Amino acid sequence: AHDVLYVENDSPIENVAIMDLMGRTLASYTVQDYHCQIDISSLPAGIYVMQLMLNDQIISKKIVKQ
Repeated sequence: AHDVLYVENDSPIENVAIMDLMGRTLASYTVQDYHCQIDISSLPAGIYVMQLMLNDQIISKKIVKQ
């Protein structure tokens, strides 16, 4: 990933959070849609966790910003 994350899901996404590997939330976005674009240009290169909050579940994905 470089500066923008494109996120899409079959269920509506309520919220997207970007966290560091220590679990600290660096950014949080209210979405309320099936897809979104997340601007990560302000984050330094590194490894992060993107957490999608859906109606009945939380999905975590590791992302690497170059």
